[in-house]
Amino acid sequence: MAKKLAFINLIKYGILPAISYCIPVLFFIREDTYSDTWLLYLGNGLFLACMFILGVVYNRKKNINGSVSYNGWVITVISVVLACILILVLLVLFAPGVYHISSTSEIFQQAPAAISKKGSGALLFMLFANAIIGNFCAGTFATLIAKGSSARDPA
Repeated sequence: MAKKLAFINLIKYGILPAISYCIPVLFFIREDTYSDTWLLYLGNGLFLACMFILGVVYNRKKNINGSVSYNGWVITVISVVLACILILVLLVLFAPGVYHISSTSEIFQQAPAAISKKGSGALLFMLFANAIIGNFCAGTFATLIAKGSSARDPA
């Protein structure tokens, strides 16, 4: 029972970074041009900031059992999975045409050259690759920095 409560507590810490990442992604998806890819990197930056702040808050708790860095990576993985689920939901709500196998080029008329005009695979790959790779790297960096900052803190 204690392990289940600990996992629920980690999920609670993983929700905020996932939502903060998906706010710029929402603006990216709602704009039909799909050309403002800088919004995806802004989401990675927000994810990093939230993971750092939550890591510092989480590390300050005195009743934590186990490795602090391990919990940071678990929160990172949970956040990445939640962000991917939220991206799926956002795509269903705001760009349902990207799931059609034979989607027309009307959806991707003003898309950049990196996104194929024949199908939605390139857009989906771009969104999920950024969410998985970018957020995992950002979460790992924030976990290591938060662990280092709490190790030097005498309080």
